Amino acid sequence: MRALLSKNQNRQIDIVDYLVQANGWVHIDELAKTFKVSTRAIKIDLAFLRDKIDGLDILFSTNGVRIELPENLSTEVVYPYYYSHSICYEILEQLFLHEETTVTEMTQKLFITTSTLNRYIQKNQ
Repeated sequence: MRALLSKNQNRQIDIVDYLVQANGWVHIDELAKTFKVSTRAIKIDLAFLRDKIDGLDILFSTNGVRIELPENLSTEVVYPYYYSHSICYEILEQLFLHEETTVTEMTQKLFITTSTLNRYIQKNQ
């Protein structure tokens, strides 16, 4: 199912997995090198994760960054956010739960053009 997510969304999930596996402080430079992006991109991703994902405690210090998860949570905590904010998942929901929906109705509901809808469908066949 992650194939339906964008490159940035997949990287953000991978960052969470990496930090949880590290189980300690990780320098931003190490993350940037590991994920082959700039330190700025890593900082943007971490800020996004901190602000958007409930239950994810991202800590920053001079030692780097780390994630603390409560014992009752796992890295799976990030998935519901991405699934609920993914155009691909919204398209699938429309296709499977509202089978009678026309292309025009779907594009209006999702605020996308017909060509964008076609592109997403072709990409995920």
